[in-house]
Amino acid sequence: MSDKSSPEQQADNRGSQRYNLKSISAVYLGSPCEIIDVSPTGILLKCDGTESLKRGDVITINLSVPLMSHIVPVNVDGFVISNSDRGLAFDYAKPTQAWQHVLRILNIKEKKNS
Repeated sequence: MSDKSSPEQQADNRGSQRYNLKSISAVYLGSPCEIIDVSPTGILLKCDGTESLKRGDVITINLSVPLMSHIVPVNVDGFVISNSDRGLAFDYAKPTQAWQHVLRILNIKEKKNS
């Protein structure tokens, strides 16, 4: 049986917890991006210069992640799931085994500080 949902619906149905993390920044081809949400295996963001990207295109997003007292660069390679007015849905392999835990910890810290 095939999945007949739209790419946008597929992006909404990610199986992983999503986080709205303001402490992570993203850059695509030198342009800063607004991260709408991030999960262990995907990210929804808005960036200049992504208008021509389509489903299946392979891209790299450069993330800056605050860990301990440092900002750690994390480059994630993946492919476009959808590109719409909502943003660019991008799927990637976890950059590290601990990535899910990093996202959870950052989420807890941001909620604590808000």
